[in-house]
Amino acid sequence: MLIPTKKSWPVTVALVLLSAAAARAQHYQPFDDVTRTYDMQVFAPNVVPELDGTVPPNEGVYFTYDRVYTSMSQPGHETLAPGSDFTWGHRYDFGYMTEEQHGWAMTVWDVSSPRVSSVRTMVDRNGDPQLDLRGGVVGQLKDSVNDGKLFGIELNKVFRMNTTDKGRTFEPFLGVRYVKFDDRTMRQTFTVFDEGLATENDSLATSQAFRRNEMIGGQLGLRAQSRRGRLVLSSELRAFAFQNFQDQNRINTEENLRPSPIAPDPRHEFIRTESSYTKREFVFGGELRVEAAFEFSREIAARVGLDVTEFARGVGRGFDYENSESLTLAGLTFGVTVNR
Repeated sequence: MLIPTKKSWPVTVALVLLSAAAARAQHYQPFDDVTRTYDMQVFAPNVVPELDGTVPPNEGVYFTYDRVYTSMSQPGHETLAPGSDFTWGHRYDFGYMTEEQHGWAMTVWDVSSPRVSSVRTMVDRNGDPQLDLRGGVVGQLKDSVNDGKLFGIELNKVFRMNTTDKGRTFEPFLGVRYVKFDDRTMRQTFTVFDEGLATENDSLATSQAFRRNEMIGGQLGLRAQSRRGRLVLSSELRAFAFQNFQDQNRINTEENLRPSPIAPDPRHEFIRTESSYTKREFVFGGELRVEAAFEFSREIAARVGLDVTEFARGVGRGFDYENSESLTLAGLTFGVTVNR
């Protein structure tokens, strides 16, 4: 379990910035106009196309939900050629667009940890289960391979350009974004007592490192959409830059069993040490979404898509607190949209 840190002020700063941005843009938030023009007829028939065959983009409040099945890259320090592991997540998009062709958009998403580990079963020189000095089976040792989880939230100001004669709509946007990525690394080793050799005890050593990356910064992007009948094709491209506030908590434990010269049972010894570090890193990267939706009514649609997010540098993972590497998530999304 990740160890919480006291440095939650980046989250506070993010919330303050979001509030300040909203406060400074009151003249861009005509909620009264939105509620007056939105009739809440979710299952109304599709809009009649224009004379050129195109369908005008929706206005008013919208909401989308996507289930995410994505790969997460393994830490670069694990192997010379790290791979990736698949996991599940959720993504929520909601906001509104006014008749004046500008609005606000918010995205919240989280990705759970793949929780991938390598397991080693301890055996003796004869291939039998390894026993400790008490006569108990040592069992399995576990080393983590990929154990990270991600949460993100963003707020964007969106401007809609006029629909082209080919039915395409472009929406440039800019905003603020906060991402938290927690990484856990664990190693276990077992040293066997061998009478007459230098090893004087059974020793189970466990090392764990908990890394928290709290990234906050700005982004800009462009959303393109094309509507033809019931089919809606869209793509989004984002570029972002963050300041990453990192915390590392490292815990080392060692459990020793030493032979006792005067007692039948071995002596037990437990040692625990902790250390913590903080640092800052610059992070940049981008995100690409490609989606296709099929509308069942004027506002209800089912969609599938592809999402690729790349943090090009500055993400801390593993034992070395100086480590700074990339993080890639790439996978599929599928969900529903309301008035998007």
